[in-house]
Amino acid sequence: MRNIFAYCLIVVCGILGLGSGLVFGQETPTVTVTPTPQAPTVVTGEATDIAGSAVLHGTVNAHGFETTAWFEYGTVSSNYSTSTSTETISGLDDTPISISTGSLPIRTGSPYTFYYRVAAENSVGRAYGKEKSFSDTLHGDCLGCYISGKVIDTITGKGIENATVNDNLTDRDGNYALEVESVDYGCGKLTHTLTASSEGYKHSTQIITFSEVSCFETLNFKLQPTTDCKVKKIVSKDLLRLKRGQSSEVTVTLEGKNCIPEGKAIIATIGKNGSKFISISSTSEIVDENGKARFAITAKNKVGNARVTFKAGSLKKSIIVKIKK
Repeated sequence: MRNIFAYCLIVVCGILGLGSGLVFGQETPTVTVTPTPQAPTVVTGEATDIAGSAVLHGTVNAHGFETTAWFEYGTVSSNYSTSTSTETISGLDDTPISISTGSLPIRTGSPYTFYYRVAAENSVGRAYGKEKSFSDTLHGDCLGCYISGKVIDTITGKGIENATVNDNLTDRDGNYALEVESVDYGCGKLTHTLTASSEGYKHSTQIITFSEVSCFETLNFKLQPTTDCKVKKIVSKDLLRLKRGQSSEVTVTLEGKNCIPEGKAIIATIGKNGSKFISISSTSEIVDENGKARFAITAKNKVGNARVTFKAGSLKKSIIVKIKK
């Protein structure tokens, strides 16, 4: 009876697919799950321990395949010129990773921003995390913020000695250098207003902003003399040709000796009978900062010649205006 029962048990186990292992005390075979081929999944984390270097954090899911992970970073957004060391991951879960950048590249001035992302690659493909950034604020190479330059005479092009730039005096060649206010993170993005002045010159004011990567900036000034400038010469064209009813502008320039006679007046007169042929926009003009004044001359309906004379002080300059059909 016992033999019949044992036989029936073997038959039932065989039908159920349990195999003879149950009968003879053997273990059930282990079932192996094969991961679906998939590229890594990555997430960029935060940066910590920022002090001339940084530790970058992120997570990587290797999806069961041996995966290499690292970080890419650089000083320009979306341009990653440097990579960290790598880590190898092979699990099925999200795995935190933390890798140090090592010493960050030093640039003159601080702070400046680094942009980074996590990256990972396995036999299926490569994945990148979203970009994040951090600012390194602890560079010791920028001990102050300095502006230097030169103050020169606009006319002669030579440096002006003892000119003042924000209470600092220039040397015999017109050079100056001054230290300006800084903040605890260095010179980056600081804006300053500087004014240069000297006796006998018009003052000049300029604004300068320190770049994010520099402790030193250069700012030059050109000062225009304000002393009375004696007119030495009047310059203009000698001949103007017009058709009846046509207009043209004539530029008259006053020249001085090593100066520009800005603000001087030029008087324009039309010669005898000339008003029959032409008219002029103004009988007097003040020269601009370049020593120039402009007069518009318009031809009337008659054909002929007219003379226009320009006067500045004791100097005169005449031009002939020819009117044609």
